Amino acid sequence: MRKYSCFGEVSDGALSYNVKRREVSEEAFVTIASNINDTTYVDTELVNGTTYYYVVTSNGGEKGESEFSEEIEVTPTDTPELPGTPENITSVARDTQVNLQWEPVENANSYVLRRATKPSGPYQVINEKITKTSYTDTGLVNGRTYYYVLSAKHIGGESLPSEELAVTPINSLSMPVDVTAKEKDRSVALSWEAVEGATVYEVKRKDSDQGTFQLLKTVKGTTYEDKELVNGKPYYYVITAKNKATQSLESQAIAVKPKADDGKPNMPKQVNIHNIGDGELQLNWQAVENADYYIVKRRDASDQPYTIVGEELTEPVFTDKSLQNGKEYDYVIHAVNESGIGYSSIQVKGTAAEVIKVAKDGSGDYQTVQAAIDAVPDHNRSRIVIQIGAGVYREKIKIPNKKTNISLIGQGNGPEDTILIYDDNAKTIGPDGEEIGTSDSYSVLVQADDFIAENLTIENDSGNDTAQAVALSARGGPSDLSKCPINRMAGHLIGNRRCQTILRR
Repeated sequence: MRKYSCFGEVSDGALSYNVKRREVSEEAFVTIASNINDTTYVDTELVNGTTYYYVVTSNGGEKGESEFSEEIEVTPTDTPELPGTPENITSVARDTQVNLQWEPVENANSYVLRRATKPSGPYQVINEKITKTSYTDTGLVNGRTYYYVLSAKHIGGESLPSEELAVTPINSLSMPVDVTAKEKDRSVALSWEAVEGATVYEVKRKDSDQGTFQLLKTVKGTTYEDKELVNGKPYYYVITAKNKATQSLESQAIAVKPKADDGKPNMPKQVNIHNIGDGELQLNWQAVENADYYIVKRRDASDQPYTIVGEELTEPVFTDKSLQNGKEYDYVIHAVNESGIGYSSIQVKGTAAEVIKVAKDGSGDYQTVQAAIDAVPDHNRSRIVIQIGAGVYREKIKIPNKKTNISLIGQGNGPEDTILIYDDNAKTIGPDGEEIGTSDSYSVLVQADDFIAENLTIENDSGNDTAQAVALSARGGPSDLSKCPINRMAGHLIGNRRCQTILRR
């Protein structure tokens, strides 16, 4: 194998990379590739049995080129060691789609997924360039069983296929909604709306805002009381609907602190934080019964104490001004009455940010969402909030990987007031005269890291008689869509609860 693939972690502040090579350890390095935007590179046309030495440097804008990375030594061979076979593949069957997940294979840089409609094949390649350890196979027929095998690849070749996994997509269950938590003395009473088709519900809990939820109890009804808790300690809950064939997404998490019946008000709940202007954060919360007023506390760092920034507030809203853009702040809120100060709310975090306004009527900075995205500096390090006025924006929107740290926030009263919509589908003819395929039929494509969306709807209205289509395609790094109610998952749509995502076909 006369090739070598070098790869590594992203260097903080790097805009691009250079690869340098030498064949004798005492010689000077020669640049063989420059201004690479990815963190991988394949060096080809090498001589098997010859040792090569490599270093990588990064380009950091005004800082110029970095020092050499640690040198690595590689000898290409005509008998390369193949990657291991993928293991522990799990699946979740959903409406016309299957979600697959697996453990990473050491030194693999991509995976090949094959599918068949009969046990043991014949298999067809579904995707041969999967770089993550999960994949959603879409456009399937409910009730039909599909058979999958997965292999790992690197520069030396492809592994043996995994054990076959059989999955049958079915109509999905809706996510439980209207989850409430009532604090009691050393207990919490939970309730939620029934989900059509569900036979049981899983109640999960975690005892801090970190970590993962653990199964607490499986119940048949729509109520559960969690007992023997510690008063004043925060507990976090989610509910999942299930039947024999499938399960729903987890409900939106709810947090609560049990308390004694001492007359003091309960902790404020449903605390939300928004960017409303440059250097301004606004908090609002659900009014607390028997509260006379509220106190808002803030800290600028996790190792600092809280200080009061708002007091004797008679309404459940507070605007904090003159903040430093790009800086993160922590807030808690207390309700107060004649019996004393109640427990604090769950801590919320907010980052003051530059705000760009989009309005169709021309009253903002831009009239289209894409124009506002294009105006964000490349490789931006600080959060930039794009406020989108209520209305319907028919445009195909792309957030490329260099437009990092962007928030799209609808300014209507609810997600249904601000709609980002387009009508492409898999059979739409692209600029090259070819069908664009499902993955490029998106209304909104997110390739950048650290994307946030809130209080808006992303929709594809290609029609009932068209091919598969996608509303939102999220292909970048970490994204926060955690306050987006999902109406329907389809295509390569990825997201959960911070904006509505709808596919109409």
